[in-house]
Amino acid sequence: MKTALSVTLGAWRAAPAGIEQIAMVHRSSPGRGIGHGLTGRRFAALLGALALLGGCGSRAGDGPIRASIVGDPVTRPDRVGPATGQADRMLATMTGAGLVTFDENGQIRPALAQRWIVTDDGLSAIFRLDRDARLAGRPVSADAVARRLRAALARQRTTALGAALAAIDEVAVMTPDVIEMRLKLPRPPLLDLLARPELAVAGAVPGPDSGGGFRGGARRGGWLTLTPLAAADTPPPPALWLRGEPAARALARFSLGHADLVLGGSVVDWPLVRAAAIPARLVRTDPAEGLLGLVPARGGGLAGDPGNRAALAMAIDRDALGRLLDAPRWRPDLAVLPQPYGTAAAPHVPEWATLGLADRRATAAGRIAMWLARGRGRTAEVRLFLPPGPGSRLMFAALAADWRRIGVTALPASRAEADLLLIDEVAPAPSAIWYLARLACPAPAICPAEAGEALAAARAATDPAERGRLLTVADRGIGAAALYIPIARPLRWSVVAQRFNLFRDNPRAVHPLDRLIQPRR
Repeated sequence: MKTALSVTLGAWRAAPAGIEQIAMVHRSSPGRGIGHGLTGRRFAALLGALALLGGCGSRAGDGPIRASIVGDPVTRPDRVGPATGQADRMLATMTGAGLVTFDENGQIRPALAQRWIVTDDGLSAIFRLDRDARLAGRPVSADAVARRLRAALARQRTTALGAALAAIDEVAVMTPDVIEMRLKLPRPPLLDLLARPELAVAGAVPGPDSGGGFRGGARRGGWLTLTPLAAADTPPPPALWLRGEPAARALARFSLGHADLVLGGSVVDWPLVRAAAIPARLVRTDPAEGLLGLVPARGGGLAGDPGNRAALAMAIDRDALGRLLDAPRWRPDLAVLPQPYGTAAAPHVPEWATLGLADRRATAAGRIAMWLARGRGRTAEVRLFLPPGPGSRLMFAALAADWRRIGVTALPASRAEADLLLIDEVAPAPSAIWYLARLACPAPAICPAEAGEALAAARAATDPAERGRLLTVADRGIGAAALYIPIARPLRWSVVAQRFNLFRDNPRAVHPLDRLIQPRR
């Protein structure tokens, strides 16, 4: 590995520079996963182009905020769903509003709702709308907001987010400016869930006390411009320019001074940040909560066997992977849940967690050998899909080396052909339901009854103690079936110009573009 990396690093100095070179290199790489992504030569050229861009250029201190968000281009969809790109999710957040939203710390702040209370029994949350908020140019009404919220909840019903939102029993209109959320169980993480862009009311504008809002405008040189809708008697916030693009282009644009911040980076593209030589003071990482690991994509084969999946999990040297990635805030983990989140016991960790790495690997190698001896397979191979990117290349190399030690060969594969898929997602809320629903049935052929039935019962339970017990059963069921091969908690990075003095790292990895600069007085 060191030899291969030294060759790549040595090639940086000879590579041409410029955004067009970076774009050309990236476009030439079909997005079919790690085995079909950037080749060594293309990766070296890409890193060379970025490294030679070194300086950070000049940026106006009071101009528009130019935000390049890693991922798909802005498409302005009608609604936000699981497949919506990060740039479009940001667009929905900035040009719409829910009852509440996130601030720069990932904490809840008012949006359409001016204030709210939770009843003593925790089974009802009552929101009073801001009379200065607007929808379609008119004062916002409880009836209009409730109608849109019901539709949004229905659209999310089959998603992991929808599983957490199922705690909402009814959205009721009490008066023209009061909405009641009636709940099936006391005090779920309701506000965090309501702040998601999936539940933003498109075109709604918060009152001036909540920051106003933005209106989508024209495209300008690849940017989508957003105009602030501030009240006449308050200084307007900066205009926003928004675009979505691959991490390589976003970093090149920032390095040339043509963007003010890059948001939404992950472990898949983290090595590009190092290669771009961005000053360390401008690179930020979030202590994000969520999942970073592998899930089975099909039944059958080596990875279709729970014991083999546990063996693969045992063999991974998670600390070494973090060192290879040179990743700050690398947090290896062996559990599904980072915290209890209302379960009756501590998060489940596998029994082998107490063993040292050498003993884990010896146990894992024995399991694989027994599986082969029983005639379950001719060879010990596992096909792995990771999204294309230099971080994925490093992860694949590390996993392949670890698994080779227990007699398993890792093969790169497309998503459609893979046995194991990478899951890399930030949790929308501190909700055990979200984590467990995301993993309880990873593939149609792999849906163990114990975990699924316990999770379904927990979602229906109204007694907190019984609900906690069922969540613990589901957590242990997922662990017993090895439905998730944990690696770490998600890595999320941003590159941020120094003028953004309100930017804060936070566990939700949310960074609203209207909460970056201290407002002028």
